[in-house]
Amino acid sequence: MGRGKLDKATGNKIGSELPNVTDIRKATLHLQPDFISMGFPPGSKIPIAAVCLQDVTSTLQEVKHALFEALAYILWYRERKNPPNEHLAIFFGRFYADDATLRLYAAGEHLAEAIVCMLEIDKESLRKYRKTGRPDDQGSQQSAVGKVLKAEMSSHPITGAIFGIN
Repeated sequence: MGRGKLDKATGNKIGSELPNVTDIRKATLHLQPDFISMGFPPGSKIPIAAVCLQDVTSTLQEVKHALFEALAYILWYRERKNPPNEHLAIFFGRFYADDATLRLYAAGEHLAEAIVCMLEIDKESLRKYRKTGRPDDQGSQQSAVGKVLKAEMSSHPITGAIFGIN
């Protein structure tokens, strides 16, 4: 059956309680890889970072949508449905919250890849900081990037921004 349509005021209230990702999304859309690549030598991965950053912000928009849906379903089945249906409120709320969580992880992986491209971190450095260090290890890119930043680039501004170091 699904949830019914929420009134505009309720939808706006839910939306106002979620992070605004529109401005950062618009900023990344101005990053044109073809244009950026003209300023770097052939083979540079720096322009690829623009695409990765666009993927980050696109995924963050999806996260925001999933969180909106989680809150809307919870509200609908707890307060608007007669009689209330706590089971469906929890089911759909959890479904969309889980979706948001998985997408946040994906956004972190996109961001890690953007950092790899921007800073031109080589694969050997990443491999060294993976959990097992095996060449076929497909562990978290964001974990490996974080370890590289801490160990090899501790004074870089990106490291400071990520780890809250001033």
